[in-house]
Amino acid sequence: MKALWLAAVALVGCAPKQQPEETRLREEFMRTFLEAHGGERAWQLSLNRDVIFGSGFCPVEMDVRDGTFVHAHRWMGPRGHLRLKGHGNRAMRFAFAGVPAPRRDHGPPTATLAVDDVPFDVTEAIDQRLEYGHVFAPNVIGGAEWIDLTIAMSTWGDDVGDGCSSFGFAFEEVTWAPVD
Repeated sequence: MKALWLAAVALVGCAPKQQPEETRLREEFMRTFLEAHGGERAWQLSLNRDVIFGSGFCPVEMDVRDGTFVHAHRWMGPRGHLRLKGHGNRAMRFAFAGVPAPRRDHGPPTATLAVDDVPFDVTEAIDQRLEYGHVFAPNVIGGAEWIDLTIAMSTWGDDVGDGCSSFGFAFEEVTWAPVD
């Protein structure tokens, strides 16, 4: 009897803990907290689990004054990889805004966007600020669980030596949402 009881305890103790509701509530709390303090951009650039920033991206830089977020951005080097969560067979809109790094000897860059390393769009030259948006039709997404998106800059700015800033593009906003 004791062995059966120990086996039952071991099975219960070793079973994966299902906590999706707790995870959802934590994410909702963080998003609500950040929104209440001006941190919508910080959430978009770091905590949105539908957008995963991969290689080529630096940590989010935030400026907080008197308990309020006044600015947030995330630098990308010459090439960055994003994973975008699929939402079934729904049309999805990907959008971002930001500014290129300062360039002394280079002209304004363009950005080439690719899904699974197949280019689908090239922006115009980015002089000051770029606001970009693209709608992915359901047949392009094809019900995929994740979409691999790569953004490559044609030229990049001057590296200031800190390993992350001032050599690519500073993302200030990123959205990935179903089209209604």
